[in-house]
Amino acid sequence: MPARHTPEIIAFFKENAGELAGKTSKELAELVYSRFGVCLTIRAILRVKLRCGIRYGKPYARALLSETTRKGFARIKLSDSGKFLQDWQLKHRYLWEQANGTIPENHYVIFADQNRSNFELDNLLCIPKNVLSYIAFHGLLSADAEQTKSAIAIAQLALKIKERKKDLSPSCQKAVTLQSKRLAK
Repeated sequence: MPARHTPEIIAFFKENAGELAGKTSKELAELVYSRFGVCLTIRAILRVKLRCGIRYGKPYARALLSETTRKGFARIKLSDSGKFLQDWQLKHRYLWEQANGTIPENHYVIFADQNRSNFELDNLLCIPKNVLSYIAFHGLLSADAEQTKSAIAIAQLALKIKERKKDLSPSCQKAVTLQSKRLAK
């Protein structure tokens, strides 16, 4: 049965927290064995780290402006608060904001060619939420950037027509709807 952590081991962890940062639990277990002659399991090492309030791990040990990928999207580290969602921002949003300013409310930055690793500014498009919903619902997103840009123009036009229809009287709305159906054929 593995030994439990001793007060000396806990003191060692607290005194050397900065030096030990970034080491894996396996490496720390080997270090404890070589220094104290005590065999601790990985779980025991994790308990010691937790008890000492020491945070180790890849997301928080990374330098500012370092990158990671999560769920297919590249993220860039902008701060070091220890909270993932506050520290890391989607890289395509960050790059678009650096070039164009703050992203307006209810807008999304998308990849024109749907390639999540193409960060050229020409490939990043900031579009309203309702336009993105329209093109996604109608299956108009494309791997071809020009087709996606055309789909955005179509969606904006369709949404503008829908908005203008609301201002018409009911009989005019019906006539416009009939005319639209004839043109669609």
